[in-house]
Amino acid sequence: MEVTFVVKSEEDKRDFAERLTQFFEKKTIRVKVEEVSDSAADQQHLLRRMEALRLITEQVPVMLSPDTDINDLIDDINDNPL
Repeated sequence: MEVTFVVKSEEDKRDFAERLTQFFEKKTIRVKVEEVSDSAADQQHLLRRMEALRLITEQVPVMLSPDTDINDLIDDINDNPL
């Protein structure tokens, strides 16, 4: 079972600890703690990283002349070791 608790900085941490122990009473648990960031700067940074990744992975269209034999292209690809 997995559950997510969000504890705001102004909340009493002892109340959270009590809720947690009651919720998982008599069970072994693993606790992972991460800081929640609400800043717009972090979102802007993430957007810039996503845009950079999109540009890196962007596919460039390949134009083939009408007289190109696709079978020859396939044979060339198959002859090259990976």
